[in-house]
Amino acid sequence: MLETGVLPSVMYCSGAPDKKRYSLIAQLHYGLPASQKATGCGGTSKGAGKAAGPVAGGAGGIAGSPAGGGTSMEPGEKVIVTIGGLKQVKLDVIKEGDERYFIAVGLFEGDNLNEVVNHKRNRTKPVKGQRVGENYICAFSGEKIILPISDPSKRFLLYIAVVTISKGTDDQGKTFKDISLMGIGFSQAFEVNVCKKYQHTTAELRLVEGGDPSINPGKIEVAIDVCKKEKGEAIPEDEEENIMVQFQV
Repeated sequence: MLETGVLPSVMYCSGAPDKKRYSLIAQLHYGLPASQKATGCGGTSKGAGKAAGPVAGGAGGIAGSPAGGGTSMEPGEKVIVTIGGLKQVKLDVIKEGDERYFIAVGLFEGDNLNEVVNHKRNRTKPVKGQRVGENYICAFSGEKIILPISDPSKRFLLYIAVVTISKGTDDQGKTFKDISLMGIGFSQAFEVNVCKKYQHTTAELRLVEGGDPSINPGKIEVAIDVCKKEKGEAIPEDEEENIMVQFQV
C-alpha cells in the first residue's frame, strides 16, 4: 500500500535582474509505503517519527540481505551508503538545450519525505543524466550518504527524484526556465538493526504509486555499511535547505 505526498515544482522567468519572478506552477506527486508517511524525520535533527503501521514484506517487498559476510550482533548506529550509478532509467525525451538531473535521497521507515528531501545530508548532489539509446544513465561516482540510525528497527531505503529544466520564451519574448521535480522510484528496504555490509548491491527500483506506467525507474548500484558511529567518515551536520534552491539561480 502506497500513499501519495505532495511537493511543489517551481518555474521562474529570467530576464533583467529586476524582472525575475518566481511562481509555483505544479505539484509533484510521489508514493511511499504506508509506514513511510509519518510526522517525524528519522536520520535528521527532528528524530524518528512514529510509523503509520507495519508494512508486510518491507518497502520494496523483500528486504535487502548482506553479501560477503561482515554481519555482527552489534546494534547499528550509522549507515554509510556509497552510490555508484543509476542505469536503465526510461523517461520521456527532453528537447535539445533542456537538462535533466537525478538526486538520490536516503531515508528510513517512518520518515516524512516532505521533510527529508530538504535536509542536505539526506540527499546527493544533483547529477546530470545522460541519455544512451532509449534509457538514461547517471554516474554518482561513489558519492556517499551518511546518516545516524535513530531507531535500528526501521529499515533504510533510497528514493530517486528527477529534476528537469526546460527552457523557453513567453508571449512577451522573455526567456524562462520551467523547473520540475518528480519522484520516480524507491529501492528495496535494507535492515539496519545490526552492523553488517551490503557489498556491491544492484537494487531494482520500484515505480512510485500513481506514476506514469511508461516510466522505468531503473536500477541503482550501492554499497551499504551499517556500523558503529565511530567507524569511517563522520556523520555530517544536519543542515536544512530546500531541495529546489540550488536550481533557482
